[in-house]
Amino acid sequence: MKDNEAVPMSIISGDSGQVKYFKLNGDYLEEINIKAGEEVTYKGLFAKIIDENEKESILHIEFQTSNHKEMHFRMLRYLTELYKKYKYSLSHTILFIC
Repeated sequence: MKDNEAVPMSIISGDSGQVKYFKLNGDYLEEINIKAGEEVTYKGLFAKIIDENEKESILHIEFQTSNHKEMHFRMLRYLTELYKKYKYSLSHTILFIC
């Protein structure tokens, strides 16, 4: 696997609610449509999760093949810019793939 290569995966959940997908464009989220089975290659892909109680939060999942020395600054930037604009809670998950 090459550095920054997209990793296809299936995500299955038994919870109810809705998920909308966004990419970070400057300091705002731009909604994108992702169809089932579509390969996603965006960097900075986010999922806005709206649960059955209408509570909204943002989940950011990123796959890395190496440890970028300034990654924590990028994650902090995402957190501050998105909270400032949208007031959503934001969770980051970074998965290192060797």
